[in-house]
Amino acid sequence: RTESDELTYCLHVMVRYEIEKQLIGGTLEAKDVPAEWAKLYKEYLGIDVPNDRDGCLQDSHWSSGAFGYFPSYALGNAYGAQMLHNMEQDVDVEDSIAKGELAPITAWLHEKVHQYGGLYVPADVVRNACGTFDPHYYTDYLTRKFSELYHPEITKKTAAEGMTFLRQSFLFPVFLGLGEYERSHRRENYSSSLPETLLMT
Repeated sequence: RTESDELTYCLHVMVRYEIEKQLIGGTLEAKDVPAEWAKLYKEYLGIDVPNDRDGCLQDSHWSSGAFGYFPSYALGNAYGAQMLHNMEQDVDVEDSIAKGELAPITAWLHEKVHQYGGLYVPADVVRNACGTFDPHYYTDYLTRKFSELYHPEITKKTAAEGMTFLRQSFLFPVFLGLGEYERSHRRENYSSSLPETLLMT
């Protein structure tokens, strides 16, 4: 997972998300996790898992009881893409990075995000900075970036078809579901209710 590329990272998270849902829902026993892991890695990523150390034991989260944590990584990526889109409306991000002048970027982040610290749950941070959470920004970002990297000759029609595929994939409903979950829970019951995210379909 930690060595994956930006495009497939969320697929690694999805493997863990699917297994957590089954474990908590009672449809999968701990002894069967290695086999389920291998099956999902083959299905989602085309990877043959060589052993449990490089498979279901590669992360420390489950052994420390951190169930329900992995989806926050994927959701953070989607939040980041929406924040980047909104930042670009106020700051010439590429030019600032190219010149090594990061002050406009950090100033935007301080104003919109950092000054609030832990005062708000993530969904409220995003709402204050960017408006209503919308995973289209993330799927559009991935499609645009990787189309330009690997297929610079790609047509607008093909790019649009690619975005349609991403929006219809299993990732998109998950982002929508997690975003809706955060919007519907207040800070005081957020932590205690977190496992409910794993039971969403």
